[in-house]
Amino acid sequence: HIRLAFIPNFFRKQCKIVYDFEAPLAGNVSIEITNLLGQKIDEIAVKEKSGTMLYRFPVNDSGVFFYRLLNESKPLLSGKIVVY
Repeated sequence: HIRLAFIPNFFRKQCKIVYDFEAPLAGNVSIEITNLLGQKIDEIAVKEKSGTMLYRFPVNDSGVFFYRLLNESKPLLSGKIVVY
């Protein structure tokens, strides 16, 4: 069971990322954010099995973006975020 949420999902400059994994994930874990063209906007390292972090969007663009939770570069979960 893996939970990952951007709260609120429609956000302007920053939001909270809340995550919870049933068990610790081995290896490198990160959240990759891409634009509609698949270009990487940001990559956030995840060190703990659960937590909350304040996230500031790194560019001034607004629109629809995608996130993927990666474990050793393998996608475990994906979704979209909206920045306005």
